[in-house]
Amino acid sequence: MGYYQLVMPRESAWEILNEIGEISSVHFINQEPENPMFNRPFTNSIKKGEEISGKIQFIEGQMKKFNEKIVKCPDVREFLKNFKKKMEKREKAQSLFLQEIEEEVESYSSQINIQIKNYENLLDKMKSLLEMKAVYEKLEQVYGNSLFIG
Repeated sequence: MGYYQLVMPRESAWEILNEIGEISSVHFINQEPENPMFNRPFTNSIKKGEEISGKIQFIEGQMKKFNEKIVKCPDVREFLKNFKKKMEKREKAQSLFLQEIEEEVESYSSQINIQIKNYENLLDKMKSLLEMKAVYEKLEQVYGNSLFIG
């Protein structure tokens, strides 16, 4: 085991740390422990990641609620290989990928929220119609068909 200090330009950090992450045998040590967590440069990315993760969990929860199939990649190495290929084909900076993922997940989450509200409205209307039907059936029992003839 060796102890090394890695210094890199901020604009290259995404690519470099992705390559290091694939090694999966690196341990990072905080060189500035006195610096509060919320003042660190990566804090916003972590917050974004947590927000995205929460929205994905919401989407998965809704999929389970409606018995939709959830497909997950069974092999992490295969996923990383495909991810790397996709990143190489991109014409945009890789550092913008998290922002794009955030926008896409937000879009899906918003669409699902709209669909859930529509579904709930339809359920409310259906309950109301069923109640009206029950009332009409009861009225028909009490007054007979003459109530509806005019």
